Amino acid sequence: MNPIITRILTPQDGSTSVIAQIRLFILMFLPLSMPLLAYAFTGIGETLTRSIFGSGAVIAFGKQVFLFLAIRSFSQDMLTDKLL
Repeated sequence: MNPIITRILTPQDGSTSVIAQIRLFILMFLPLSMPLLAYAFTGIGETLTRSIFGSGAVIAFGKQVFLFLAIRSFSQDMLTDKLL
C-alpha cells in the first residue's frame, strides 16, 4: 500500500500551494501510519473477540506487537536526532 499512497500524496513538481504542503506533511508520517492502522484494526478485532468469547489475550499480545512496530518505525524513519 505504501507505493500507492505515496504516489497519490506526492504533489506535482514545483507545486507550492497550501494543498501541496498539506500533502507533503501527511506524506512525512506515512511510515508511521501503517503500523498504527494495524494497531487500530487489531484493537477492533480484540473488542469483538472479547465481546463474543470473553477472552482475547492472544489478540491483545498482537496489538502490543503492532505498537512496538509503530515505535520502531518512528524511531528509524522519523527521528533525526542521534541522541534519541
